[in-house]
Amino acid sequence: MSHLREKISNYLNVLMRETKTTQEGLAKELGIAKSTIQQYLKGERVPGIDVLMKMAEMGGKTVDEIVKTEPSQLHIEVKNSHYVAIAGRDVYMNTRIHRKTEYHPGPDDITGDEANRLKELVNKSVELERKVKKKPKTYGAVWNALNRKMGVTYYREIKHAQFDLAELYLVQWIGRLKKGLKRTDADEWRKDKQAAIFATARNNLGWSKEALDGYIYERFKKESIRDLTKIELQKLSDAVFARKKRQGDKEG
Repeated sequence: MSHLREKISNYLNVLMRETKTTQEGLAKELGIAKSTIQQYLKGERVPGIDVLMKMAEMGGKTVDEIVKTEPSQLHIEVKNSHYVAIAGRDVYMNTRIHRKTEYHPGPDDITGDEANRLKELVNKSVELERKVKKKPKTYGAVWNALNRKMGVTYYREIKHAQFDLAELYLVQWIGRLKKGLKRTDADEWRKDKQAAIFATARNNLGWSKEALDGYIYERFKKESIRDLTKIELQKLSDAVFARKKRQGDKEG
């Protein structure tokens, strides 16, 4: 295994561990086949520069940080639109360079601890995106949104004086997702509760939907189970299951 392939393999293993992503999930994020990811992990294949940049974005790094051995030895040389050599070793054929990102830390830039805090918040954002959204944002999308907000091309270019603003942006993002998560959980609770009530009313009490609607109107003055508040829905559930128990006791 060449040194570059080993570096990429190690990076992917760390990335999956830190983001709690499976090979299949990582492949989906990168837009490639799971078998291709397995080849990268085994050091059997080197990713194209477009995939390599996506890998870098997912981990909040630059391509340089993933593949370099010593800062003075690495360079990316674009010979034409189809041939790219890295450090004179591995060659990428039939690909295009869309952008080149380099980072040289300055005294006014965010610290390592601040950078890690932003990574932590991005990871939390993506985790919640997956729980709440049907089409969740990817790591790259969240990083790109933060970079655009801060007016930089790479998050390590954020200045120390801007860190509080960057942190607040991600914290607010997480806050919005948590509200959506609560709504999702509440919807699931209502769905499960209604299904249990309908099943018990039909199978154990012999009620039709019309009979159940009549009971709901008589007790809560509401036209349908969908109109009940959470408290009313719980009261209806308690009443229906109490009737089921009394009926079971009689039959016993």
